[in-house]
Amino acid sequence: MPSSRSYHAFPGKSSARVPTLKLVEQSTSKTSRSEAHLGDDTEVNNNTLGVYPSPTKDYVNIDLRSIQKSTVDILDNQGKIVRSEKMNGNEVKSFKIHDLGAGVYFVKVTELTTGKTYLQKFIKN
Repeated sequence: MPSSRSYHAFPGKSSARVPTLKLVEQSTSKTSRSEAHLGDDTEVNNNTLGVYPSPTKDYVNIDLRSIQKSTVDILDNQGKIVRSEKMNGNEVKSFKIHDLGAGVYFVKVTELTTGKTYLQKFIKN
């Protein structure tokens, strides 16, 4: 009988839903099998958080004009914070990313007053 477990890439309380990794394990007396499924559970409010351009090479713009005072984190695909800055909100900020390796990155914005979290993906060439 299969058993399954779900793991969230960014645990904790958040209004954003993030990709979920689901592991399915099945064992019988003769065989054992494991599968990993990556589902896209991400809800992104494109009207609230803008991240562009994507793909990009040297910089990424983060549009916080609809977001209050917040913490902006840029995370790699392992969830490690590679950039972090506190912002006043109601602005567009450009982050230099020329020194980061090519790959998928996430911008995680957490409003300091409400605790709301927004998540958006971008690709670095």
